[in-house]
Amino acid sequence: TFNGEVVKQLKYIYVGGDNISENLRLKFNEKLKKEGSTCVIQQGYGLTEMGSVCVLNYDVIKPDSIGQPLLNLEAKIVNDDLKELERGEVGELVFKTVQVMDGYLGDEETTKASFAEIEGEKWLKTGDYMSMDSDGFLFFKGRKKRLIKISGMNVFPLEIEEVARRLEEIALCVATQKNVDGKPYICLFVQLKEGLILSEKLKDKFTEYLEKNLSHWSVPKYYEQLEQMPYTNFGKVDFTAVAKICSGENK
Repeated sequence: TFNGEVVKQLKYIYVGGDNISENLRLKFNEKLKKEGSTCVIQQGYGLTEMGSVCVLNYDVIKPDSIGQPLLNLEAKIVNDDLKELERGEVGELVFKTVQVMDGYLGDEETTKASFAEIEGEKWLKTGDYMSMDSDGFLFFKGRKKRLIKISGMNVFPLEIEEVARRLEEIALCVATQKNVDGKPYICLFVQLKEGLILSEKLKDKFTEYLEKNLSHWSVPKYYEQLEQMPYTNFGKVDFTAVAKICSGENK
């Protein structure tokens, strides 16, 4: 039902509640064009702690990027020691601006942990891993709390999920950590297209494809099929619930 004059009259569409794949962005834009709209969907990024929107693809749209910081907002990528990283390196995104909260009401401990002092100035720690290119465009890599360490290497579940979703058999997927004999491995939970069963042949196909498109440490060692992904009350995939299923806490 997404068609007709209403769609044709749309001028701006922004997405900031979650990351969208390049494939979805292109398909959505094809639909807009077919309905006669001149607008395109634009990826952005926002934080409640900063009054919502703080990054957008506003003048130029760069594929796979969430955009550039808005005016009067300074952003940089830092390592765990709060040292600024070179362009293209992955680290935590931090912001400095007047457009920021004073703190979390009644929670001094979380407030303190959410800010960092860098060269005498107060910066907000986003808890999100990103990289920034030479033009100042930001690329979302995943939540810091979802980071997985395999053989000392950083593995970003979002990267695994984005690549795995290109496989025609996969409808939805979640990459999480599975501990076996005290060692961490990557386990990919998949919701397959209707009528498909996760056979050994299909697992081999997935592994072959992922080995060609991911680093050695990011390739899943295990696969599990879910009939339906668990969702939060906000309609997003519940990564915590999937992790509990993986650990055996929830069935």
